[in-house]
Amino acid sequence: MLRRPRAATGRYVYHALNRAVGRNTLFEKVEEDEHFFSVCRYVERKALRANMVSSAEQWRWCSLWHRVNKPGLVTLAQWPLAPGERWLDYVNQVETEAELSALRRSAWSGTPFGETVWRQRTAKRLGLESTLRSAGRPKSGKPQKASGK
Repeated sequence: MLRRPRAATGRYVYHALNRAVGRNTLFEKVEEDEHFFSVCRYVERKALRANMVSSAEQWRWCSLWHRVNKPGLVTLAQWPLAPGERWLDYVNQVETEAELSALRRSAWSGTPFGETVWRQRTAKRLGLESTLRSAGRPKSGKPQKASGK
């Protein structure tokens, strides 16, 4: 795993990814540097995950291709943290099902991305508690039978 000093906060991640990805509804709130790199890896590995290329840097329409093959051809937003020397190897490693599930849940629901306690605290602070609940009406318990005593 890549190790960096704890520096990235949600607001920096939001701006870096908003410009790089072009969306404002994906991962707006990210807990720590490790989570930031997981989000970036998820984005840059998309074509590889879909079996469109044999390695992530081969997808010409990805920021990773531009950084590896044609630096300066397009303007990419600066990340709040440098990806490090082993970034390419990290991106091309297979993600676990647990990683994918957590990232997709965060993207689909708009929940903050991080550990459970931090995610709950951040959602409450930002008024996003509804993103932590399942969609639809809450399930009601079975009605209790009145006892005839």
